[in-house]
Amino acid sequence: MGTIRTTLPHGGKQKEVLKRWRVEYPAKYERIFENGELLTRVASDEADIAWGECIAEALIHEVKDTPRKWVCIIASDRAYRCVLWDAGDIRRDEVVDATELSEWLQVHPSDRIFSTTELSVHGIETTIIEALNLRPDDFELVEFRGSALARMVKPSLVCISVIAAVTWFLWPEPPPPPPPEVTDPWYAYRAAWTDVQLAGDAISEFGVTCAKFGTIPVVTDLPAGTIEIGSINMVLPEVVIDRQVINAWTEKNNLSMSFSGSSPFIRVAIPLSSYWSSHHANFKVLDDTVFDLFSKLSLISGLKASYEPIEANGVWASRKASLTIAKANPWFISELGNAMKGMPIKLESATFSISKEGDCTLNNAVIQFGGGSQ
Repeated sequence: MGTIRTTLPHGGKQKEVLKRWRVEYPAKYERIFENGELLTRVASDEADIAWGECIAEALIHEVKDTPRKWVCIIASDRAYRCVLWDAGDIRRDEVVDATELSEWLQVHPSDRIFSTTELSVHGIETTIIEALNLRPDDFELVEFRGSALARMVKPSLVCISVIAAVTWFLWPEPPPPPPPEVTDPWYAYRAAWTDVQLAGDAISEFGVTCAKFGTIPVVTDLPAGTIEIGSINMVLPEVVIDRQVINAWTEKNNLSMSFSGSSPFIRVAIPLSSYWSSHHANFKVLDDTVFDLFSKLSLISGLKASYEPIEANGVWASRKASLTIAKANPWFISELGNAMKGMPIKLESATFSISKEGDCTLNNAVIQFGGGSQ
């Protein structure tokens, strides 16, 4: 494999996040970067450099006044190392062929471009820079040798392997394997998109629910709620209010309510869908559309998105991403959900809060989108 970059909110569980990444994307070398609530792992089976962070450090040191979102391009032969920086984080670090650079810049727009060579770019401020004073030794990927327990177990495994090898050669030759079965290449895709919670439906319904809370008969914050498969769930803080009043409000707004002690528990059902189990979108077009949508909305709102590497599954491919939206009004949330409708994007989980002023915050919304890779 080449070098992969994975960024997600860690939620205070850095060890658990790293453990999952190392299982899903095993690699011999890696380097970990933590920036506030985000955790980034750069990994490869070959010795390499975290070039995105290396270039970003050098550029920020050289150029004191950088915008919120910029691209740095380092030219070499007929290829370009392109680094996209957005709001304090590396979002892209890729080597781009000269024939594809123009398209790459359109897909990944920025406020300003810093380049070591002249470029034919129109409509974006471009600054020609001298060769950066890079310090690659400070950003080398280091060999990951596993946990301390794994290193203790390895010698034992070697002995077991030797014994197993000797036994194998002394054991009678097994019969030939049966002929391979003919499998359906779309079976896993259909299973992955059967009875799923579509992100468009869930986020749109979340926006509607936020708007309903603007009419609640008591002024209070809703500090924590969850979006899980099939429902939006929230527990109201303990407030001094007549149950008949809160019952009347939930009935008027078509909300399902029960009580846990004196705290009202509210649940909003979200229907599941299997539509995309029998329909396919083109993954490349979908990937570009999703990135473009989130990139544009991040310019006018508190939306942030981070992406995991593409997961190839034969005839189809998928990608996971994590969304955070800070202090948005219900209309924006609902319109974001409407914009995601009609696309194979599912929402696996999320947490949220609603302030007494009516602002909605969506945290750690884990989405996945996929389609045909052909």
